[in-house]
Amino acid sequence: MGSKYFLALILIATVIWTVLGFPGRDSLISHSINHDRLTSATVSNGNRDQSAHDNHGHDTHKHGSLEVGGIGRSVPTVKLFLLKDPMSGWNANIVTENFRFAPENVSENHVPGEGHAHLYIDGVKVNRVYGPWYFIGPLSSGEHSVKVTISSNDHQNLTVDNVLISDTVDIIVD
Repeated sequence: MGSKYFLALILIATVIWTVLGFPGRDSLISHSINHDRLTSATVSNGNRDQSAHDNHGHDTHKHGSLEVGGIGRSVPTVKLFLLKDPMSGWNANIVTENFRFAPENVSENHVPGEGHAHLYIDGVKVNRVYGPWYFIGPLSSGEHSVKVTISSNDHQNLTVDNVLISDTVDIIVD
């Protein structure tokens, strides 16, 4: 099943949970394609200042930007969904279009449409991500901002019209 259909299925299920009040509906924190929020636990939209990431000091590679927009190009997109883990913590589901996670090609030459993601919590990079799911673990009580960006194999941040391809979900943890 294509990622478009998977994303549509997730959004439809979320709307049904929200409207009909199925148990567990509060454990899904997400938002729609245009960054309107489906739950009250999220408060802001997408792209943010990346200076904390740019200055975190990788010794082995640089994080430049790579413009991937343009006429005739399939532009990658990313959506972030947070699901409360039934045991503890949170699971991040990173849904992409026109982009493939390619851990086998990390640190190799750029190949259009493939690479990896970076996950940030409260502006701090917590890990490089090589697939659509990542266990975040428990978060302290209060407000948190979780952000995902996508990068090329050679560690360049992907942009469209000089805007970082990213998605952010803000949550309040009780």
